[in-house]
Amino acid sequence: MTKKTIGILLAGAMAGVGIVLIVGTAGAEPPVGKLSPAPTITTAQPPVVTLAQVSLACSGTTASDVVHRKHSIKNTTGYTVPKGTIVRWTSNDKGTGSLTLNADLANNASVDVIEPGQTNGYSCTAYFSPGTPDFVVKSITHNGGTATIVVENANPWTNAGASVAKVESYKCVSSLVNGIDVPVPAIPKGGSVTVTASIATADYLQATANANGAVSESNKNNNTTKSNEYLNHCVPR
Repeated sequence: MTKKTIGILLAGAMAGVGIVLIVGTAGAEPPVGKLSPAPTITTAQPPVVTLAQVSLACSGTTASDVVHRKHSIKNTTGYTVPKGTIVRWTSNDKGTGSLTLNADLANNASVDVIEPGQTNGYSCTAYFSPGTPDFVVKSITHNGGTATIVVENANPWTNAGASVAKVESYKCVSSLVNGIDVPVPAIPKGGSVTVTASIATADYLQATANANGAVSESNKNNNTTKSNEYLNHCVPR
């Protein structure tokens, strides 16, 4: 016998028999669909953070010296580089290093770095990372029920994002009467903005910049200032 099957569908009736023949191939497999390729899994990479750099002048001695290299790093930024800043240098003979300023480095002032190794004349570059903004309340005054606050970004190399200042009204016995949060717009590097707030004044006002700490900053110890009434009326003479 061949591998053929005959399917017979019988429909019976008194008047006769109808026969339908269905012919198919035995053992035929149902069609198999094509498999989809395995999905490609992409692992998200963390963003690359590039720190800002501020260049400083750097020169190497041109004298031949088998004892040490001497770098002279000069502040040419136009501003004072604060104490504690890490200054990094690289020389063209593949030397690298860093130093931490133990005092403020005034504009046009220099600091020398000496390291072991032969000089024989070379050049170098130097830089530092300027860090985060530095909020300072320069002044707070009032006229009737309106307070005027000047907020400065004391970092001359880094812009400051929008922040919140808190303005508070005090009695001379340091008793808080009331307070209000004031939105402060972004401040460019080395710049300042003036904002106002409606607040009832007791004996004096106090303003704190970046009061909720939403913006990372380099120095939080200079954020608060009192109005002149504090010294004029509240401090014993």
